[in-house]
Amino acid sequence: MSPILKLNRLIVMKSGQRAYDQKFHSGLNIIHGSNGSGKSSILDFIFFALGGNLTKWKPVAQRCDSVFAEVSAGGTKLSLRRDVSTDSNQPMFIYFGALQDGLEAAADGWQRYPYSRNDHSKTFSQILFKALGLPEIPGDEGSNITMHQILRLMYVDQTTPFQRIFRSEDFDPRDTREAISELLCGIGNNELYSKRIALRESRKME
Repeated sequence: MSPILKLNRLIVMKSGQRAYDQKFHSGLNIIHGSNGSGKSSILDFIFFALGGNLTKWKPVAQRCDSVFAEVSAGGTKLSLRRDVSTDSNQPMFIYFGALQDGLEAAADGWQRYPYSRNDHSKTFSQILFKALGLPEIPGDEGSNITMHQILRLMYVDQTTPFQRIFRSEDFDPRDTREAISELLCGIGNNELYSKRIALRESRKME
């Protein structure tokens, strides 16, 4: 079964009030509005809520406090929460159930997962990968492929410059890009990527 991550609902909070609350359906969802109405900010919130590492917010979006998302992953409903910040590598709070139940539960039942691996907790990418049935693939310097790297490719519209569609990174090795494409196509695995890294390192020593 192919891994499918479906966004069911997105809520953006500001000072205890809902600045945006939208449910999404299966199939094509269109976010429309005039220039400057906030369409790109909504896409930024989706990217961030699902695990993207975002620090450069538009001024209006930066004034918001947090973003909630309900997703279906591998047939399981998960609710995600992240606090809007200009700091990098923000953690994610996950409630294993529907978002409405999570909102009613307040802090109870929400579990905090870090962006980066540590000795005390799994990362939120590991939790989401497991829910999707995706293998964990190690990246450079002992880190794993993350949700951020998966989500970097975002389709906005046909006239958007590629810099806006594909979120480029300062450090973006070819092996990582290939591993992500293979993972999304269902042909990648831990062994394949590890051998590619080993080959690259051996060539450096030649």
